[in-house]
Amino acid sequence: QVRAGWSRFSDDEGCGPDPAVLEQVPGCLTFLPGTRTRSGPAVGALVGVEIPLSPRLSFDVGGQFAWFNLGDYEFEGRSLPDTDATGSAFALRGGAFLFFGP
Repeated sequence: QVRAGWSRFSDDEGCGPDPAVLEQVPGCLTFLPGTRTRSGPAVGALVGVEIPLSPRLSFDVGGQFAWFNLGDYEFEGRSLPDTDATGSAFALRGGAFLFFGP
């Protein structure tokens, strides 16, 4: 299975100085409070196999890879420079299917 699409991420926590210590919040890219968003293309691939164990039971195992390229954060209609990101993720999964019926 192959997937292609558009990703949009939003940071609703706001970003700004911690009033208790008057320092930047860890992981915060800017001192502007409010929602930041960024978006960009994303693609992914999923491969797997289903192994029948009986007429009503099968085992499934697979792996998934995803890649995304996100542009700069946008804040209140303007771009925050040098905040773009490119990344990837890989996951393995496994499970059992139990079929019910006549």
